[in-house]
Amino acid sequence: MTRPGGGPDAPGPDAPGPDAPGPDAPGPDAPGPDAPGPDAPGPDASALEALGIARGEVVRFRRATATRWQSGTVARMERDGSLRVTDANGAARTVPLALVEVRTGRRARPVWEPVADRAGRAIQLTLAW
Repeated sequence: MTRPGGGPDAPGPDAPGPDAPGPDAPGPDAPGPDAPGPDAPGPDASALEALGIARGEVVRFRRATATRWQSGTVARMERDGSLRVTDANGAARTVPLALVEVRTGRRARPVWEPVADRAGRAIQLTLAW
């Protein structure tokens, strides 16, 4: 015998209708197919390129209040012209360019140069044969 509200498999009053998107459908805030992926270069990629550094490059930096150098990786360029650097603990730091150095030497004997010096130097591009 069935109840007036329907059988045990009948949808309740809060159930989505037959035209509702399924659980795997993208939400209203989901990026479209033409949206750039998470690894796509952002607007600050050209700014980093102008400095002669790349995202993920190892740098060392000095905080204004500290005297020791700390190593980290470049995350991005900030609007105020400073660099966002991720330190060894995973913390994001915003550091002025004057307090950041980039490694230029080989692994055995690294040589560090200020980012400002690297940005001012013309970079020779390699020729493809």
